Amino acid sequence: MDVRKQIGKLYEAFSLHERENPEKVQTWRQALSQLVSIPGGQYSEIWDGDAELIHQITVDIWNIFVASKSSDLCGLVGMDRHMKAMYRLLDLGLKDEVRHIKIWGSRDIGKTEFAKYLYEEILHNFDTHVMLKAPQRISRFEEVRLAEYVCLRLEKARTLSKTSKDTASRFLLVLDNVNESFDPIRKLARVISSFGPGSRIITTTRNLQFSSTSPLPFQYEVLGLEFSEALQLFCLHAFEQTHPFLGFEDLSCRAVKLAGGFPLSLKRLGSRFSGRKKDEWEVILFGYERSTVNGVINPEKNSLDGLYEYSSIMETFSSQPISSTTRSFEDLVGMNHRMQALSALLELESDKEVRVVGIWGTGGIGKTTLSRYAYERISQQFHTHAFLENAQESSSSCLEERFLSKAIQREALAVRNSKDCPEIMKSLIQHRKVLLIVDDVDNVKTLEEVFKITSWLVPGSRVIVTARDESFLLASGVKYIFEVKGLRFDQALQLFYQFAFKQKSPPVRFRQLSVRAIKLVGFLPLALKVTGSMLYRKKESYWETILQCFEEKQNKGTI
Repeated sequence: MDVRKQIGKLYEAFSLHERENPEKVQTWRQALSQLVSIPGGQYSEIWDGDAELIHQITVDIWNIFVASKSSDLCGLVGMDRHMKAMYRLLDLGLKDEVRHIKIWGSRDIGKTEFAKYLYEEILHNFDTHVMLKAPQRISRFEEVRLAEYVCLRLEKARTLSKTSKDTASRFLLVLDNVNESFDPIRKLARVISSFGPGSRIITTTRNLQFSSTSPLPFQYEVLGLEFSEALQLFCLHAFEQTHPFLGFEDLSCRAVKLAGGFPLSLKRLGSRFSGRKKDEWEVILFGYERSTVNGVINPEKNSLDGLYEYSSIMETFSSQPISSTTRSFEDLVGMNHRMQALSALLELESDKEVRVVGIWGTGGIGKTTLSRYAYERISQQFHTHAFLENAQESSSSCLEERFLSKAIQREALAVRNSKDCPEIMKSLIQHRKVLLIVDDVDNVKTLEEVFKITSWLVPGSRVIVTARDESFLLASGVKYIFEVKGLRFDQALQLFYQFAFKQKSPPVRFRQLSVRAIKLVGFLPLALKVTGSMLYRKKESYWETILQCFEEKQNKGTI
């Protein structure tokens, strides 16, 4: 009666909790009201006694709990694809045999994570379940204890389910990270022989061919993530969202290609890049790409943390940001000479036309550095100015919007909610001399959009476009083109000194080593910065080791 009317001690308990969480207590009241309204006679006819009824209620609640718990794991990238294949192999509806399924794949490919997810997903289909990691680590003496442990769990399941000892239970056994010298099926043969029909045994291993007492027709190879899945996983760790930040799209794709679909590599790389600036991304990516074969980090052969000790690189760059470091030394590494040549093409004193100048050169040669330097030097000569990075990642409308919002920031803020906002913003710049720099254009279509923006500008305005390919600059009608070439040897040496020693000249004992380093890495500014930073404050023996590694890679044609 107290439960039906919610009075007495039940009322006192609800009143106590209702002060802190009235909404939750209200759901309790509603649930109890629904419960007491259910007639009990219909259930007494189905179940022989209260114990059997309580057991079934427990099973139902457990299934609901497991289902909700498993749904929390659905955020694991690529897991749905694996699960579809595994459900076919498991065939959980088939209950007339004990089936052994082997999951295999290379190191760090995600076998253990998949096994844990699979275990959580299907365990409620079995009377009892056990998951053991690396059973081969158990000594010979403890093998008996392993068998005893599995037997104990089996007996416990029989007790809970009120199954007699003459009736075998439906059992789920997952053995993770089994090596080829340990055959768990043979070592646990006596225990497994007591498994009831419908039981499933799942093992994960690197090697498909570990010896077994019987052939395994049920096998599943865990392969690397597909590119879209890999990008999503990387972004979750680098940006805490499923897609890259604006301007980081191309850098993220380069990082994902490095990881080669290996989940652990993707997570570590993502965490390493998290919160860093684009210049730092460039340095780290260049170093990894240069120190791996075919541009992919293979966990079987490469240690992510061991590749050229990048922690020391980041120490250097975190204490002295790349952007400020570059500005401090740019005049010493040929920047004045490049700027003079670019200024001749820009011809800033002429107001007869809107001139478009293209800057091209190979990756890492210094196009962005030059364009930024030019932007800082000449932007004050224009009424308004904008520097747009990573143009290849922008759609046409996005490129226009980025330009307009940067070129006339205050006015853009004032009219942003107007339906005529784009036209109003365009009209505002029609009487202003504009400097526009569009960095990293990689196709004709994007360049056509740049020319569309150029058509809005008044004579005297200047547009600078950077690209890696000269041919489409010419094909699109860019008349004034400047090629950024590699540094001269003396300039390369000077830049290397600045990053390897933080001074204009090195100690005598490092001079010959420095010459060797430059000859090995070439005259690209980015390569010189990365290598110099890596060798900063290192001993001669360390230099020798690194340079020998470079020379070996050069001989093999991988550098």
